Amino acid sequence: MLGISGLLVAAAVVVATAVVMARRWRVCSLIDKLPGERALPLLGNTYAAFFLKREEYIAYMDWMTKTHWPIYRFWIGFYADVHVIKPEHIEKIMTSSELITKSGVYYFLQPWLGQGLLTSTGAKWHMRRKMITPAFHFSILENFIEVFAEKSETLVNILKPKANGEVFDIYPYITRCALDIICETAMGTSVNAQSDTESAYVTSLYRIGELTVRRILSPWLQTDFVFKISPTGREFYKELEVVHGFTQKVIQEKKKSRMTVKLDGITPQYDDLGRKRRVAFLDMLLNESERGQALTDREIQEEVDTFMF
Repeated sequence: MLGISGLLVAAAVVVATAVVMARRWRVCSLIDKLPGERALPLLGNTYAAFFLKREEYIAYMDWMTKTHWPIYRFWIGFYADVHVIKPEHIEKIMTSSELITKSGVYYFLQPWLGQGLLTSTGAKWHMRRKMITPAFHFSILENFIEVFAEKSETLVNILKPKANGEVFDIYPYITRCALDIICETAMGTSVNAQSDTESAYVTSLYRIGELTVRRILSPWLQTDFVFKISPTGREFYKELEVVHGFTQKVIQEKKKSRMTVKLDGITPQYDDLGRKRRVAFLDMLLNESERGQALTDREIQEEVDTFMF
């Protein structure tokens, strides 16, 4: 009897494997009908992009976009990354309340972002979206125009010495300005990314992004176990401790400050510099949590980290 049972189990495994392989083959065949460059076994198309510098990689993807408009596929090992370029096609996807399950590549963001709005799906995604959408109402965003103006003025002053007619890379200046703005609007705190370029949080944030892209483009790093023991993975988790530590510290300080205000019974309308107090994204999450959404500190951190991303 054991022999027959063993044969039945083996047969079931073979059939199940065959079904999975057949489905996989069909999906791969359909994806390969899309425009794209020739892919190599195991590596896919990553061989063409892995050793490129950031500027070269951007130029390469720009060339791919123009060459294979309006849609193309890019194989990352066994995973197909389909790039949708035409605005009308993107609109159909982005406005859908059903097409909310993200592609597999978003899995590599989960150590950083957890199960926030960007990476979650199903009922959790709908609940988070309903809770977060009011934070992007025009009346809320208008309160931060002063922040936009202040950080933009800092950017202009930093760029003035560069206005000598020579070509330079403006990307790092723009991203640091954006980071300054996002930090103040998301967490209600300033990291001074434009003036303090050596800030541990700012440095780690950029490095995590670079290491995540490296993992995505490296099929051999996509298994969690291999990634964690690799030099890239060890550096990633070291930098992640800095980023998560900063977010957690801000959340705890914000909660402590709110508790002090509650005990005093007075909500200040202006900050220590005499400016009208603004409600940051983090404040709105804490408000929702106090109203019954019961978000844990971890869930609040996920949404703040997602906003920063």
